[in-house]
Amino acid sequence: MLTSESVSLLAESAGEVAGNPTRSRKRSVVWQYFQELPNEGKAQCIHCSSKLSHILNLVVQDGMTALRGVVEPVRDVIKHISSSSSRLQVFNTIPQQFNLRPKRGFSLDVSTRWNSTYDMLKEALEYKDALNHYANLQNIQAPNLEQWSLANRACEFLKHFSDTTKIFSQHNSPSAHRYVEEVWRIRELLLDEKNRSDTFLKVLCDDMKSKFDKYWDEPNKILLVSSLLDPRYKLSFLKYCLMRVYGEEVADRKANDALI
Repeated sequence: MLTSESVSLLAESAGEVAGNPTRSRKRSVVWQYFQELPNEGKAQCIHCSSKLSHILNLVVQDGMTALRGVVEPVRDVIKHISSSSSRLQVFNTIPQQFNLRPKRGFSLDVSTRWNSTYDMLKEALEYKDALNHYANLQNIQAPNLEQWSLANRACEFLKHFSDTTKIFSQHNSPSAHRYVEEVWRIRELLLDEKNRSDTFLKVLCDDMKSKFDKYWDEPNKILLVSSLLDPRYKLSFLKYCLMRVYGEEVADRKANDALI
């Protein structure tokens, strides 16, 4: 039963929220704890999320050597076009034939940044027909059909990591609570690709899985708890993800340990 004092406090709180749309209506102890931290706890959350992003980058970069045979033919054509403005002008006479827009320039990857390789492949695949036509006109080697097909597979594979990196790198909102969902999804992706009949991504996945296990084989207890603070996720979801990795008995123990 509400007393007159509690009604007054609720009315005052509601008035403050109405007068300040950016103020949260949540009043849980956990929420108040983070609000009392510097910058409402965002600095800590951002630090945690940036660590997740950094580890994910290490995982992917470890396997990029396996894609060298696919990336280099695409890179060579892009380099040829990007080497001078006159060559770019020649190229820009081609895209309209394939219902594509002219380019101000192509993204050229940096070997130490896998995401730049992903961006280059994604852009090149969009202009695949125009790049092939340009290579024929210039009498230079273009990727063959198989290489383009493998480049497409590599791009689709790397997109999962690009999407997850963006989630972990969001500086305008904390993302540590997505830890279990995203890390579990990446683990499932690596296992699925390793179990495919073809060998293209197996070597890549083997290298990445080794690095993945080094950092994430043992779950971070704080990040497990942060996942449970998200109302979209339940303890049953956490146990399900852990069970797929460790088995039912170990999963129950790790989930219970996280709550102690």
